[in-house]
Amino acid sequence: LTYHWESSKLVALWQPEWRFPAYPMRPVPGIQIHEKSPHNANTQFGVKWDYSGEGFDGSLNYFKGISKTPDIGLSLEPSLLPNMINLDLAYHEMQMMGGDFAFNANNTAFRGEIAYTQNEDKKGDNPFIQNPQLFVVVGADRTIIENLNINMQFLYKHIYHFTEYQDPQLQALIDIENRISQQQFEND
Repeated sequence: LTYHWESSKLVALWQPEWRFPAYPMRPVPGIQIHEKSPHNANTQFGVKWDYSGEGFDGSLNYFKGISKTPDIGLSLEPSLLPNMINLDLAYHEMQMMGGDFAFNANNTAFRGEIAYTQNEDKKGDNPFIQNPQLFVVVGADRTIIENLNINMQFLYKHIYHFTEYQDPQLQALIDIENRISQQQFEND
């Protein structure tokens, strides 16, 4: 659904279905990987207000739905231990609010984006669900001479309720999960 007026438009989207994203993971001996279906997958929606005109472009947006990036959780099956570990790829509900801008001043283009993401673990006390986070990108670029452009960007990411786990067993499990999700099994 799109509504246009003057230099603005409002876009709304409702997505009544969920499909698992392609998340390739190499099989690892002793580890079974299961994808868990999300709850309330038929209630995904988003809205975006977009403005373009008078030397300024910008937008504000909101999304409530299912994260396409899975959280990795451990489910222990006592009958399979110690020979098999079950890892669950869980897709949780999330909300994202953000915006962006772009404008030119004195032959320099300025751009920026901001996004706040809040997941099911609002307090950050579950190590197997992503914590809320804020991500900001601000930059400028300028053409010095034909075919030579200088671009600078500043990135900032803040993870709310970040905890560095001191439990060696939990840290080892998180390390294993990261290696599996990032496909980092060996040096070469």
